[in-house]
Amino acid sequence: LLTDAFLIYGAHLLAGRINPQTIDAEWFANIRETDLAEVLENACRNKDMASAFERLMPPQEGYSKLKSTLREYRLIASTGGWTPIPGAAAISTDESGKRILDIKERLKLTKDLSEDASRSPYFSKALEDGIRKFQMRHGLEVTGIIDGETLSAMNVPVQERILQIEVNLERWRWLPQNLGFKHLIVNIANFELDIVEDDQIVNTMRVIVGKTYRRTPVFSDKMTYLVMNPYWHVPDNIARQDILPMIKKDQSYLTNKSMRIFDSWGADAREIEAGTLNWSEINTRNFRFRLRQDPGPENALGRIKFMFPNQFNVYLHDTPSRELFLKTNRDFSSGCIRIEKPVELAEYVLKEAGWNKHKIEVAFKRQVEQAVKLPTAVDVHLLYWTCWVDNDGKVNFRRDIYQRDKLLTEALQEEPPGLH
Repeated sequence: LLTDAFLIYGAHLLAGRINPQTIDAEWFANIRETDLAEVLENACRNKDMASAFERLMPPQEGYSKLKSTLREYRLIASTGGWTPIPGAAAISTDESGKRILDIKERLKLTKDLSEDASRSPYFSKALEDGIRKFQMRHGLEVTGIIDGETLSAMNVPVQERILQIEVNLERWRWLPQNLGFKHLIVNIANFELDIVEDDQIVNTMRVIVGKTYRRTPVFSDKMTYLVMNPYWHVPDNIARQDILPMIKKDQSYLTNKSMRIFDSWGADAREIEAGTLNWSEINTRNFRFRLRQDPGPENALGRIKFMFPNQFNVYLHDTPSRELFLKTNRDFSSGCIRIEKPVELAEYVLKEAGWNKHKIEVAFKRQVEQAVKLPTAVDVHLLYWTCWVDNDGKVNFRRDIYQRDKLLTEALQEEPPGLH
């Protein structure tokens, strides 16, 4: 029985309790593998089970930090958790009384407010700073004002936060053993991309991810090339569902967007003049054409796309819609990932090939599609973390925009077969 328990627990530490693809077709895990029988044999020989289990856990510091956070939140739960803040949805800065005292105690529990902060029932500068810290950790608009969203986040029970931490610890076990000396991490739930080198974040940029009905998948792959001034070959579902209604509404749409229409997806496809088609008779069922957008300022992919060929046909790319990066929640794309600083990313991945900002800008001005192979492939990890510990040791929580936490929580809470 002990041997069986060791092997099951070891397998869970190594690859997780749940195979994500059994609950989410858009999640592809990189399962770590080892010979558990050999690990057990060595543990018995050395009389050291604890070290054996430690070596089976994900080696990244992010996992151990989150594990420590789990202990902290379980301790908060054991002492009764925090009391929900009662009353109206928002709290003004001129309010005083018990609610202000309740909020101060709530923020002290999660270290957003220092333990020795004033117990005065008035809204103070220290309280405003504590609210800002809380809002930053929860991906909210940082205002220092207790609005409805902030109050709702404060009132999430500690037990729900514990489940959120446990769910994200499980996701760490689905990652490769080695993320790569140089790698990119896109946290879909946080709408951000980190450039990581030797386990240190060297640059961070905002991203725009897929809408809830065109969700960005989770997987790891290698970026091998990029394309300057790309054509956009409009995916068939986007052409039918999004662009066809625009064309039917205004037949100058294709010309205004520098789009061309072809009679098929084959290599010998012929270009068709849009004006020769009877658009009133064309619908989503009989639309059989291919749309292609020329390089230029209106191109949906912007001036550059970063390619890591994968089964989902997902990549990183520039965008002409720069204003969307100012939004707090940035789930506006059709599945691919739009990036805030495409030139900086291009400089980074092409540095070994002698490219700099000037050379990149010159290439853009040509407005001719150009593929550039990377001298060294770069690991790319598209992840979905709704909870993690940042470089400052602060635990962060985010909304479950795709309801992936819910699915995994339910799977983790299912009773294993054979226990009756």
